[in-house]
Order: sequence, then structure tokens, then C-alpha cells
Amino acid sequence: MVLTTPLSRRSLLKAGGLAGLATVAAACGAAGSSSPGSVSIINTSSNDTLVLQQLMKDQKLYEAFQVTADVQNVSDGTRLMGSIIQGRSDLAVFSGFSQIFPAVARGGKLKIIGGVSAGPDYAVFSAKPDIRSLKDLEGRSVGTGAIGALLHEIMLALFDKNGVDASKVKFVNVGSSTDVFRAVSAGTVDAGPALVTYFDKQDQYGVHSISQVWKELPQFAQQAAFASQDTIDNHREALVRTLAAHAKVFRFVSDPANTAAYLAANTAVKGAPQDEATTLLQFYQQNPFFRQDLVFTEEQVTQIQELNVRTGVQPSVLPFDQVCDLSLAKEAVSRL
Repeated sequence: MVLTTPLSRRSLLKAGGLAGLATVAAACGAAGSSSPGSVSIINTSSNDTLVLQQLMKDQKLYEAFQVTADVQNVSDGTRLMGSIIQGRSDLAVFSGFSQIFPAVARGGKLKIIGGVSAGPDYAVFSAKPDIRSLKDLEGRSVGTGAIGALLHEIMLALFDKNGVDASKVKFVNVGSSTDVFRAVSAGTVDAGPALVTYFDKQDQYGVHSISQVWKELPQFAQQAAFASQDTIDNHREALVRTLAAHAKVFRFVSDPANTAAYLAANTAVKGAPQDEATTLLQFYQQNPFFRQDLVFTEEQVTQIQELNVRTGVQPSVLPFDQVCDLSLAKEAVSRL
């Protein structure tokens, strides 16, 4: 490859009970943190996340930093956020994070403590022969997730850069990136963003790429690690060790010498077909996808917040220090 729940997310954020949930979390303490090296982690259940989790298990990376990790996976970001806010889990790692800011604005005590992705691993595809550029999407339908979710905000950022009038585009909430790709290839929507795993299979699926998002938005912050303020205050050591273990796997995956180990992990979790897994791994290795230093810039965080404000998901941009504490990430990297 050559690549240079029943509650909706919006209803959860507007429920008004975040401050109360945060209070409950503070009173009960974060689950799974009974010892300095014990941590409960919650992630979504995408194939790439499951493979990375398996790889960490295979390489005994948690053990290397004396961490006892209880890792759970959920089907969507709404359940993930609820688990962090209510104190059932200590840490989310492989997750979009745009939902943190409106949660904080409504009283939730949460902070980003580490960067995961340095940029997006998406392309925008279409099966319509007459759609050859993003500008061609005016007056057409684009499959994304919910308003304000990752896929929707990626498209808004692309439209801004390419002079596309987003008000002339019909956004369709299809679901995950896999769901979007299926809708695109079936012609249900005119275009949509999906993972680069499909990039080498465009002919097979009858689609073509109209945007290589990682090139157009190289600084778009896609994933982050975050935790409640209570967990940060009371279980900092466990979080630092866990972040160090993740920084280690980011470096491991980025080294072509470890290709066989990654593909073995993919087989173990019955993930994507091996050719798709190989495409994704090559992307990781040819592009600076993972944040090996675990940090974001203030500009990257502000960009996501400004998109939130634009879509009405949050009222205003919050100060960087109110939503981020990257001191844990810096300490974690110093231990490598």
C-alpha cells in the first residue's frame, strides 16, 4: 500500500446530571484502583482497538510497568463516557474525545491526560461516478455519525479547508465508520469517511477516494486518553504507569520489525481480514499516526472545541487547563 445505547450521545450530554454523577464518582472512588498499579480501562470495541489490546497482552506491556489492568469494551462512546463519569472505570484510551468538553461545561469533572493519535486514519469514499471532489458534495448526502461526533467533525473540518458550504450538504447519521462505508458502497449515501483499511480495496467495493484525510488534516486530533478528576487526584500513579504502557505499544506498532506480532494479535481476536489489517499497519508505520510523546497542542484541542461550538454541542471554548492535564503523559514518557 502506498499511503505518504438507549441514551443518545446528545441526550447524555444534555441530561443535566453530570455534576451529580461526578459527585457520586468522587464519593465512591474509581473502580479497580485498590492498589497503586491497579487500573480499570474502558474502550470501544472496534477491530483496531481489540488488536492493540491483544498486542499489549501478548507483549506483557502492562506487566512491564507493574500494572494490573482490567480492560472492558463497550459498543459506543455514550456507554464509555457514562462509565468514566460514574466512576465504574478509571480510564478511557482508544476513544474520540469531543464529548468531553460539553460534559465539562455542564459540570463533569473530566480531563484529557494523554494524546493517542497524531492525526486521522480516514479517507472519504464515494461510489458515485460524478463525485470526484469534496466540492461535489454540495447538494448531496454524506454519511457520518451523530452531530458533533468524530466522523461529523472530520467532515466539517474538511469542508472548511476546501471551501465547501456545509449548509448545502445533507448529513446522515449512519453510525460507525464501518456502517458509513457499507452505506457508501451500497449507494445509500453519496459519500462518507471510513478507515484506511479499505483504501487498497476501492475497486473491489466499487468506490473511489475523494479525500485522503490524513494528508488534508494532519493535525486533527482524533483520539485521546481521559479520566475523571477524582481518579487523577487519587490514583495518579496507576494512570502514569498505564500511559507508559500505551506509549510503549505505540512505539512497538510503529516499528516494521514487529509486523508479525501485530498480525498475530489480529488473528487472535478474529479482527479484520489479514489484508485489511496489513493495510492499516502499513499506514501506522508510514505515517506518524500514534502520539509517541502522548501530548496534544492547545491548538489541536481548541480546533475540536470550536467545531463543537459551531454545531451547538457546547456553548463556548473552555480554557486548555480546565480540560487537559498532560503532566501525567509527560511523566509516563519519562519512564520509558
